[in-house]
Amino acid sequence: MLGSSLLIILVSTVQYVPVCEWGKYGHNCDRLCSDQCRLHPVRNLRHCHKDTGKCSEGCVRGRHGDHCDKFCSPNCIKNSCIQLNGKCNIGCMEGYSGYFCNITTVSTVQGVPVCEWGKYGHNCDRLCSDHCGLYLGTKLRPCHKYTGKCLQGCVRGRHGDYCDQLCSPNCISTICNQGNGGCTIGCVDGYIGYFCNTTAGTQIQTTVSTVQYVPVCEWGKYGHNCDRQCSDQCRLHPVRNLRHCHKDTGKCLQGCVRGRHGDHCDQLCSPNCIRNSCIQLNRECTIGCMEGFSGYFCNITTVSTVQGVPVCEWGKYGHNCDRLCSDQCRLHPVRNLRHCQKDTGKCSEGCVRGWHGDHCDQLCSPNCIKTTCNQPKGACTLGCIDGYSGYFCNTTTVSTVQGIPMCEWGKYGDNCDRQCSDKCRLHPVRNLRHCHKYTGKCSEGCVRGRHGDHCDQLCSPNCIINYCIQLNGECTIGCMEGFSGYFCNITTGSQIQTTGEGHITQSIQWMWMLPVAVYIFSTIC
Repeated sequence: MLGSSLLIILVSTVQYVPVCEWGKYGHNCDRLCSDQCRLHPVRNLRHCHKDTGKCSEGCVRGRHGDHCDKFCSPNCIKNSCIQLNGKCNIGCMEGYSGYFCNITTVSTVQGVPVCEWGKYGHNCDRLCSDHCGLYLGTKLRPCHKYTGKCLQGCVRGRHGDYCDQLCSPNCISTICNQGNGGCTIGCVDGYIGYFCNTTAGTQIQTTVSTVQYVPVCEWGKYGHNCDRQCSDQCRLHPVRNLRHCHKDTGKCLQGCVRGRHGDHCDQLCSPNCIRNSCIQLNRECTIGCMEGFSGYFCNITTVSTVQGVPVCEWGKYGHNCDRLCSDQCRLHPVRNLRHCQKDTGKCSEGCVRGWHGDHCDQLCSPNCIKTTCNQPKGACTLGCIDGYSGYFCNTTTVSTVQGIPMCEWGKYGDNCDRQCSDKCRLHPVRNLRHCHKYTGKCSEGCVRGRHGDHCDQLCSPNCIINYCIQLNGECTIGCMEGFSGYFCNITTGSQIQTTGEGHITQSIQWMWMLPVAVYIFSTIC
C-alpha cells in the first residue's frame, strides 16, 4: 500500500497540471498528442494536457482548436489563426475581411466598386483573360472593371481588347499591336505589309508603305507626308527601341513614358499617383494613390487614421500638415516611416531608444538598463543598472537580484571576496554568473549535469541529456531508455534495485523514495 501510494503521489506537474511524459496524454499516458501541436521552442517536443490532450503550446501554422484538428481560413494572411477560435491574427488576404476573413469585400473609389487586379465584372467575379499582359514588376493582369479589356496589352502572339485573337505567324517574334493586330516589329523573310500577310514580290512597293492602301510612315514619324515627329513622350517600343505613333493623328501607339498621358502624351499625370504612373487614355492612376489622397485620379484629399486618430501624410502634422514629426519618433515596423498625431505631433509608435515624452524630446535616465524607458513618463521599462533603483532608476541602492542583496556579479561573501561556483549557470542577458551574497547559492541554476545550491553535485547519468533540477537533482526532461523514476535510478520493469555488488535490495528503494514522498506531501499540505 505504501509503495502504491507513493507511486500515485510521484506524478510530474507543469504549472500544477499533471502531465505524462512529453508527447503523450490520457489516464494511462498511452495516447499521443496531436501531430498538429506546435513544438516547444526549447525542448523541441510536443506536449498536451494530460486529461484532455489539448495542445499546450498552440498549433502549427494553418490549424486551430484544442487538438489543432481544424483548419484556419485559407483567406488568412500566411494561413495563420488563433488556436482558441480560428480568428485570423495577422489579417486577411486581398478581397476578404472579418475576424475569420470569410467576408468578400470589394474596394471602392468615389463609391464605384473597384475589383482586385485580375478580376472584373459588376461583382468582381470574372477573371481577366490569361492572355492579358502582366503589369510591370508584378504577376498581376489588370483589366477594365466593366468590359474586361486588357489594360497592359497582350502577351506575345495575341491582340484584341481581350487578347483573344492571334497575331499573324508572319510577324517577327509573333508580336503585333493590341489594337489592330499590325506587326509592330516587322515581317519574317518572305512577307511584307502591315499585317505581314502579303508574299514579298507579289506587288511593287512604293517609297511609302501602305496598309489596305493607306500610307504608313516609318517609325518615329507621322503626317500626310510623314514629315512630322512622334512626341518625345511616346514610350519606346520594348524591342525596336523606337517611338511609334498613328500616321494621321500622331497618337502614341505604345503608351506614354512615366508621368504622362493623352493621345500625344502631352499631359501630366497627377503628382499624387504612386510612382507618378497613370493610364494613357484617361489619366487614371494605375497603381494607386499616395498617402492622403484617393479617387481614380488621386485628386481627392483624404485624412488617413491610425487607431482612429486623424493624421496627415506619414511624417507630418499640424493644421496644414506642414510640420515634421520628431526625428526621435520610432519608425513604423512595416512602413519604416515616422508618424505622429495630426494636431499635437505626439509620436504614435513610441520613441526610439533613449527618449521619452509626447514628442520624444526628453532623455531616459542613463541608469535605465539599455537606456530604455516608457514614452509617457520615462519610467525604466527593463529595470535599473547595478547600484540604482526606483521607477526612474534615480535612487542609489545596493544591487539586488530577486530582492536578494548582491555583491558585484560573480562574487559573494561578507566582503564580496569569494567567487561564485564556476558551475553556476550564466545569466542569459549579462552572460555573467551570480550567486547569493551570503550563502553563495547559484541564483540562475546550474550548468547542465549539475545540481545543488553550489551546483557541486552531479545529475544522474540516466537523465536525458544529463539535465536535472537544481533543488533535488530530479531529471527534468525524462530518463534514458531502460530507466524510470524522478531520479532515473529505477531499472524499467523492476520494482527493486540492485546494489553495486549486484545484490537485490528493496529497502534501499524505500530509503530514497520516502524522503521525496514526505517532501511532496508536506508541500501539498
